[in-house]
Amino acid sequence: MAFTLLKPTGIDLSQTFAFTGTVTGAGGGKVLQVLNKTDGTYQSTSSSTFADTPLVQAITPASTSNKVLIMIEVKSVKTGGNTGFKLRLSRGASGATVLQQFQAIGGATQESTRNNIGSSSFFYLDSPSTTSSVSYVVSYANYSDGTGQARLNNTSPDTSSMVVMEISAWLFI
Repeated sequence: MAFTLLKPTGIDLSQTFAFTGTVTGAGGGKVLQVLNKTDGTYQSTSSSTFADTPLVQAITPASTSNKVLIMIEVKSVKTGGNTGFKLRLSRGASGATVLQQFQAIGGATQESTRNNIGSSSFFYLDSPSTTSSVSYVVSYANYSDGTGQARLNNTSPDTSSMVVMEISAWLFI
Protein backbone atom coordinates (compact mmCIF):
# COMPACT_ATOMS: atom_id res chain seq x y z
CA MET A 1 0.00 0.00 0.00
CA ALA A 2 1.41 3.40 -1.04
CA PHE A 3 1.34 6.30 1.36
CA THR A 4 0.13 9.73 0.29
CA LEU A 5 1.58 12.82 1.95
CA LEU A 6 -1.16 15.26 2.81
CA LYS A 7 -0.04 18.92 2.85
CA PRO A 8 -1.90 21.58 4.82
CA THR A 9 -3.75 24.22 2.86
CA GLY A 10 -2.92 26.96 5.35
CA ILE A 11 -1.32 27.80 8.67
CA ASP A 12 -3.06 29.14 11.75
CA LEU A 13 -0.80 32.01 12.82
CA SER A 14 -2.56 32.34 16.16
CA GLN A 15 -0.89 29.06 17.21
CA THR A 16 2.50 28.82 18.92
CA PHE A 17 5.10 26.91 16.93
CA ALA A 18 8.22 25.26 18.33
CA PHE A 19 10.96 24.75 15.77
CA THR A 20 13.66 22.12 16.02
CA GLY A 21 16.60 21.78 13.73
CA THR A 22 17.44 24.57 11.28
CA VAL A 23 14.87 26.97 9.89
CA THR A 24 15.72 27.92 6.30
CA GLY A 25 14.11 30.31 3.87
CA ALA A 26 12.90 32.59 6.66
CA GLY A 27 14.39 35.68 5.04
CA GLY A 28 16.30 38.53 6.61
CA GLY A 29 15.83 40.54 9.74
CA LYS A 30 13.04 42.74 10.87
CA VAL A 31 12.95 46.47 11.53
CA LEU A 32 13.49 47.13 15.24
CA GLN A 33 13.49 50.94 15.27
CA VAL A 34 13.16 53.83 12.84
CA LEU A 35 14.47 57.33 13.55
CA ASN A 36 14.01 60.36 11.31
CA LYS A 37 15.90 63.66 11.21
CA THR A 38 14.85 66.55 8.97
CA ASP A 39 16.37 69.96 8.38
CA GLY A 40 15.49 72.88 6.12
CA THR A 41 18.40 75.16 7.04
CA TYR A 42 19.98 76.89 4.04
CA GLN A 43 23.70 76.19 3.95
CA SER A 44 26.39 77.42 1.60
CA THR A 45 30.16 77.01 1.36
CA SER A 46 33.00 77.90 -1.00
CA SER A 47 35.39 75.57 0.83
CA SER A 48 36.35 72.09 -0.32
CA THR A 49 36.74 71.12 3.35
CA PHE A 50 33.74 69.16 4.63
CA ALA A 51 31.31 70.91 6.97
CA ASP A 52 28.64 69.10 8.98
CA THR A 53 24.97 69.62 8.22
CA PRO A 54 22.32 69.46 10.95
CA LEU A 55 21.54 65.94 9.64
CA VAL A 56 22.98 64.06 12.63
CA GLN A 57 21.12 61.08 14.09
CA ALA A 58 22.08 58.76 16.96
CA ILE A 59 20.79 55.21 17.35
CA THR A 60 21.51 52.50 19.93
CA PRO A 61 21.51 49.01 18.39
CA ALA A 62 19.99 46.19 20.48
CA SER A 63 22.61 43.65 19.37
CA THR A 64 26.16 43.75 18.04
CA SER A 65 25.06 41.64 15.05
CA ASN A 66 22.30 44.04 13.94
CA LYS A 67 22.63 46.30 10.91
CA VAL A 68 21.78 49.98 10.53
CA LEU A 69 20.30 51.20 7.24
CA ILE A 70 20.82 54.92 6.61
CA MET A 71 18.76 56.65 3.90
CA ILE A 72 19.55 60.28 3.08
CA GLU A 73 17.96 62.83 0.76
CA VAL A 74 19.57 66.24 0.46
CA LYS A 75 17.34 68.84 -1.22
CA SER A 76 17.96 71.70 -3.62
CA VAL A 77 21.61 71.12 -4.19
CA LYS A 78 22.80 74.08 -6.24
CA THR A 79 26.21 75.25 -7.24
CA GLY A 80 26.89 78.94 -7.74
CA GLY A 81 29.60 79.15 -10.37
CA ASN A 82 31.22 76.47 -12.43
CA THR A 83 31.71 73.98 -9.61
CA GLY A 84 30.14 70.97 -7.91
CA PHE A 85 29.49 69.56 -4.49
CA LYS A 86 30.60 66.65 -2.33
CA LEU A 87 28.53 64.75 0.24
CA ARG A 88 29.85 62.44 2.95
CA LEU A 89 28.28 60.07 5.51
CA SER A 90 30.33 59.36 8.64
CA ARG A 91 29.86 57.22 11.72
CA GLY A 92 30.86 58.98 14.92
CA ALA A 93 32.18 62.53 15.11
CA SER A 94 32.41 64.29 11.78
CA GLY A 95 34.71 62.29 9.54
CA ALA A 96 35.67 59.81 12.31
CA THR A 97 34.74 56.79 10.17
CA VAL A 98 33.83 57.77 6.62
CA LEU A 99 31.22 55.31 5.35
CA GLN A 100 30.35 56.81 1.97
CA GLN A 101 31.36 59.83 -0.08
CA PHE A 102 30.42 61.09 -3.54
CA GLN A 103 30.55 64.22 -5.65
CA ALA A 104 28.65 65.84 -8.51
CA ILE A 105 29.77 68.51 -10.94
CA GLY A 106 27.63 71.61 -11.52
CA GLY A 107 26.79 73.58 -14.66
CA ALA A 108 28.96 75.19 -17.29
CA THR A 109 28.67 78.89 -16.38
CA GLN A 110 28.08 80.96 -13.27
CA GLU A 111 24.73 82.22 -14.56
CA SER A 112 23.53 78.88 -15.91
CA THR A 113 20.41 77.19 -14.55
CA ARG A 114 22.31 73.99 -15.29
CA ASN A 115 23.99 74.63 -11.94
CA ASN A 116 20.81 73.34 -10.27
CA ILE A 117 21.68 69.76 -9.44
CA GLY A 118 18.40 69.13 -7.59
CA SER A 119 18.02 66.50 -4.90
CA SER A 120 20.58 63.84 -4.11
CA SER A 121 19.77 60.58 -2.35
CA PHE A 122 22.02 57.87 -1.06
CA PHE A 123 21.75 54.76 1.11
CA TYR A 124 24.20 52.87 3.26
CA LEU A 125 23.92 49.60 5.21
CA ASP A 126 26.25 49.76 8.22
CA SER A 127 27.44 47.06 10.62
CA PRO A 128 28.42 49.08 13.71
CA SER A 129 29.03 45.93 15.85
CA THR A 130 28.09 47.66 19.10
CA THR A 131 25.23 48.12 21.55
CA SER A 132 26.43 51.62 22.41
CA SER A 133 24.91 54.74 20.88
CA VAL A 134 26.18 55.43 17.36
CA SER A 135 25.81 58.79 15.58
CA TYR A 136 25.60 59.23 11.82
CA VAL A 137 26.64 62.60 10.37
CA VAL A 138 26.04 64.06 6.89
CA SER A 139 28.66 66.58 5.73
CA TYR A 140 29.05 68.57 2.54
CA ALA A 141 31.74 70.60 0.75
CA ASN A 142 32.35 72.58 -2.40
CA TYR A 143 34.02 70.65 -5.23
CA SER A 144 36.99 73.03 -5.34
CA ASP A 145 38.11 75.89 -3.09
CA GLY A 146 36.97 79.37 -4.07
CA THR A 147 35.19 78.38 -7.29
CA GLY A 148 31.52 79.12 -6.73
CA GLN A 149 29.48 77.68 -3.88
CA ALA A 150 27.83 74.43 -2.89
CA ARG A 151 24.35 75.15 -1.50
CA LEU A 152 21.92 72.87 0.34
CA ASN A 153 18.21 73.53 0.94
CA ASN A 154 18.61 76.36 -1.56
CA THR A 155 14.89 76.91 -2.16
CA SER A 156 12.34 77.42 0.62
CA PRO A 157 10.58 75.26 1.89
CA ASP A 158 13.00 72.48 0.90
CA THR A 159 13.84 70.05 3.69
CA SER A 160 16.61 67.46 3.66
CA SER A 161 16.11 64.26 5.62
CA MET A 162 17.86 61.23 7.05
CA VAL A 163 16.15 58.00 8.12
CA VAL A 164 18.10 55.57 10.31
CA MET A 165 16.70 52.03 10.74
CA GLU A 166 17.97 49.21 12.93
CA ILE A 167 17.54 45.82 11.24
CA SER A 168 17.80 42.64 13.34
CA ALA A 169 20.26 40.03 12.18
CA TRP A 170 17.65 37.24 12.11
CA LEU A 171 13.93 37.01 11.63
CA PHE A 172 13.50 34.87 14.78
CA ILE A 173 15.25 36.54 17.72
